[in-house]
Amino acid sequence: MTAHTSRDTRPVGGRACNVCRHPQRAEIERILSSGTVTFRAAARLYGMSRESVRRHVDSHLDIADREAVREVSPAPALALAAALADVADHAADTRRDADARGDDALALRAGRSEIVARLALADRFGITTADAHAELTEANDLAGAVLFAMRDRPEVGDALADALDALGHTRGARDLRRRARTIRETNTHALEATA
Repeated sequence: MTAHTSRDTRPVGGRACNVCRHPQRAEIERILSSGTVTFRAAARLYGMSRESVRRHVDSHLDIADREAVREVSPAPALALAAALADVADHAADTRRDADARGDDALALRAGRSEIVARLALADRFGITTADAHAELTEANDLAGAVLFAMRDRPEVGDALADALDALGHTRGARDLRRRARTIRETNTHALEATA
């Protein structure tokens, strides 16, 4: 990469450029021009969004450096899939955050956006409704097996709820804990009735 020009200090869209402010800016620019990583990979590696990297390349690199970086962009099909995955992941994050805050309307809108992006990915990769149905059937069977195991050992539900909490699935964890508590109460009442 060439030396930074006065263009480097201008904010992008009214905000200071994340790449320009990054302590490893030179390294980011070096790997972008090396042909070894895409915008998305560089963004993940340095903890910023793909759009931050793209804006930096578009606004703060000279023409020769921009052309070198453009040559390492992924194939159009891969770029589309990566963009759809980014949209779906962002929508999922937004849905989880809104759900945690109790903003049901936003959670619903973000969930719909996530579904649309994931359906587009499924279509792009030829995943059929039958494939999805088979996986949903397996997931339902697994849920049934968990509930069956919890009848005799409610602590199974508590352990799975802890694991779900660790993965950020608070609604599922809350539901499992509620079911485990209900099973314990039912089992206690049944024991008391037979005694």
